[in-house]
Amino acid sequence: MRQKIAGAIYTEVDVRASHPAMLQARLASVGKRIPLLDEWVRDKKAAIAEIGTEIRSRHGVFKSGDEIKELVLAMLNGASAEKWVREKWGVLGAPPRLARFAKDMQTARAHVHLWFPEIWSNTEGAGSDYKRRSRAVHQMMTSLEDAVLEAMREALPKFGVQCDALTGDGLLARPICEAATPLPRVLEALETEVLSKTGVAVKLAGKTLDGNEATSWPTRVYAS
Repeated sequence: MRQKIAGAIYTEVDVRASHPAMLQARLASVGKRIPLLDEWVRDKKAAIAEIGTEIRSRHGVFKSGDEIKELVLAMLNGASAEKWVREKWGVLGAPPRLARFAKDMQTARAHVHLWFPEIWSNTEGAGSDYKRRSRAVHQMMTSLEDAVLEAMREALPKFGVQCDALTGDGLLARPICEAATPLPRVLEALETEVLSKTGVAVKLAGKTLDGNEATSWPTRVYAS
């Protein structure tokens, strides 16, 4: 539907592996790391493939990349890997990489009040201790993501491009003049801008509004 309505006008500038990248950056700022986050941000497809191989080896079942991605992102927000694979996948026991990731996320939640006291203070009244800790980790990711998207939005006009809406982990952009910088160069420049302003080394991609890769701007509409 989005493609039919606005696909000839907008390109989505997407932050790849956005929440994993944000959490990785937050943890790095206090000298901590989670191996699966590093793998995911470096090469998400390879990380998914390795998890899928472990699942097939351990349980003899195939899980698609989308299914694995759904679980990993849910675990970022407090989901139990053991419960998920049992209830949704019908298998007992999470594969080794996901089991280690579960322990690493448990450690992050357990220390969030020490590592990020300013974020912890913002989650007062969020419910049980577990809910509050999960909320704090979520806020760690989304607040940094907001800063990243704002840096991108502010920089776009320098390239003859305008952001008209956010999409969660990206933004909808359109050229506003004939001299607009080509999309690949804009993506590279935005990565540099984000790193300079936020300290986060993001990887950006262009997408059409139906989710396919975009390598150039669509039909240009220059009215500002």
